[in-house]
Amino acid sequence: MFLLLPSVLQNPWPFVWLLLIVLLLGNGVAFYLFYQRILSLKRQLSQLGQTNQLSAAQQQQVANPTEEVFDKPFLAGMQHGENNYILLIESDAERMGELVNQLGDHFRVDAVQTARQGISTALETIPDVIIINLALPDINGLEVCEMLKTNGLTAHIPILALSSAGGFDDTLLALQKGADTCMDISSLRAEELIAKVRKLMQSRELLRHKFRPGLARKPTGKVASYDQIFLDRLHQVIEKHLNDEGFSTIQLSEEMGMSRTQLHRKMTELLEQPAGEYIKNFRLDHAYFMLQNGQEKVQDVMERVGYTKMSYFTEQFKKKHGITPNRLRQISN
Repeated sequence: MFLLLPSVLQNPWPFVWLLLIVLLLGNGVAFYLFYQRILSLKRQLSQLGQTNQLSAAQQQQVANPTEEVFDKPFLAGMQHGENNYILLIESDAERMGELVNQLGDHFRVDAVQTARQGISTALETIPDVIIINLALPDINGLEVCEMLKTNGLTAHIPILALSSAGGFDDTLLALQKGADTCMDISSLRAEELIAKVRKLMQSRELLRHKFRPGLARKPTGKVASYDQIFLDRLHQVIEKHLNDEGFSTIQLSEEMGMSRTQLHRKMTELLEQPAGEYIKNFRLDHAYFMLQNGQEKVQDVMERVGYTKMSYFTEQFKKKHGITPNRLRQISN
């Protein structure tokens, strides 16, 4: 009985009421019921403690983000093999389990059962691919596709739709609502599903190269409108603070209307660079353009792009462009 004392201290009121009953009735049956109630509550408290420990571990990762957390965000699903992250939105628990088992050996998978959970998770974690069953109980899957493709945070994410109806009309409707490809659940094979997911990821990888910042900073080829809006806004904010040495990724995320994690995932997916590195390269590219004209002094250019120490500016500039600022200005005159 003394071993139960910590549990009693954590939540004493149920025990107090039962003890009063024992004292009032004063018989063995009441005491037996009292003892059984103690054991039951102790088991519940033990389970709750285990749950709280897991939650605390997850909260520790969120509250104290490290580079590893940014590179590999916490997932509720399985983590195996490749570093690509899939969000699965599937309401049928049995089918969800099958899909997670099929995909889990090749990708990191996070699975949710409702459209609302799916939208929330997609906005929070920015997955590499979203797989969605169009027959969801709370919000129609076609509407979810449209929502995700018209949100600047998730517009770039490939969507693989799963349809139970099948047929050309359903596939066409899914594509019109924003899905990148559609598969019939009734004839779904694991090998084909994995191949299609990889194909979507490869297509996205090719598109990334068009966004990689360089001296031009302008993507080539056709660009999704919401991705272009994101890039235009990103460059506008950075240019506004170009001469501010203290401009940080925290300020950037606030002005972009995103959390730091969302901004990191979006920029890593779209530009293959985290925010801090992109800001630095943006400054150095801007400096290159100005020095190429040969009209401004190196000191003035350095200050305009947010650097205060010439030695550090020269070091970073040469590391990025393979030439010192002074030398570039000389050969540009």
